[in-house]
Amino acid sequence: MKQVKAVRPDTARDNDQTSLFLAELSSLRFLTELGLDDLSPHLFAHDVARHILVMQDLGTGVSMADVLQARPEPSSVPTLHAYARSLGRLHGLSAPHLNRFLTLRTEVGAQDDAALWAKDVQEDISAVDASLTWVDLSLSPDASAELNDVQERLTAQDAWVTFTHGDPCPDNNVVAADGSVVHFDFEFARARPALVDGSYFVVPFPTCWCVNVIPSALRIEITETYRAELATHLPEANDPVVFGRALTDAAALWVARDMTAGLFAGALKKDQKWGISTWRQRMIHRLPAFIELAHRHDHLPAFAETAESLHRRLTGKWVKLTPMPTYPALR
Repeated sequence: MKQVKAVRPDTARDNDQTSLFLAELSSLRFLTELGLDDLSPHLFAHDVARHILVMQDLGTGVSMADVLQARPEPSSVPTLHAYARSLGRLHGLSAPHLNRFLTLRTEVGAQDDAALWAKDVQEDISAVDASLTWVDLSLSPDASAELNDVQERLTAQDAWVTFTHGDPCPDNNVVAADGSVVHFDFEFARARPALVDGSYFVVPFPTCWCVNVIPSALRIEITETYRAELATHLPEANDPVVFGRALTDAAALWVARDMTAGLFAGALKKDQKWGISTWRQRMIHRLPAFIELAHRHDHLPAFAETAESLHRRLTGKWVKLTPMPTYPALR
């Protein structure tokens, strides 16, 4: 079965839509060339001028979001581990061929990946201190230095950089009949450090509507599943200390992005439901998730202290906030 996906290039957001289309096109061409049809849809044909993709139809199977919202659902934990393994394979198998992905992006007219990524990281990191003033806090010199170091490490073109999905939400996949996970919607895919995706279930799911709590012990288990799979392809992941610090760096970026994006500004004014949890619930849950990670890996202590101060300040302001619930399937 084939599926046709078309993006209209004449919308008001023409540049954004074109950028998303080119990212998905170059990603599917890349993954199809590598033969990774068990991880992503096969691309059969495309038309750049008309913004058309003809790809494999993955059918009407359930997504991980469906599994996590079912009650009760004994397959939920195996599905989370399958998701982690699939991301580890996607990152690991694509890493040796990264230059081919970058070439394909250039061929279709996409913007330079390294420059886009560096700009995104710089904007997020540099805005944290100003955002903290909204709640009468500020970065200490040590925390500021740590964030500058995070920015430097995350934008270095080192061994961690590989093909990343960029938006591996629980609903951007299909759970196959054998329990494996196939990803789709590569509109935000780029060359980035693998652990920007790999920290996704730690924070958790920072770009997604489908956010509830994954218990801490299970988050650690899932992360180890991801690390074990990644390490078969990327030697750096074999060292748990090196991996843990790189993971904490990536999670720190997601937390910084939460502090500076519309989520924080909006949540301070008024809470709002997005999907299955609210803006404020996301802030209150992600901060201690990051703090726990930083403490466990003995990394970024000053920024973790800033996160603790922010968490105390917000819980003091939002005293009537109902805690974010655990996913129904994991209760």
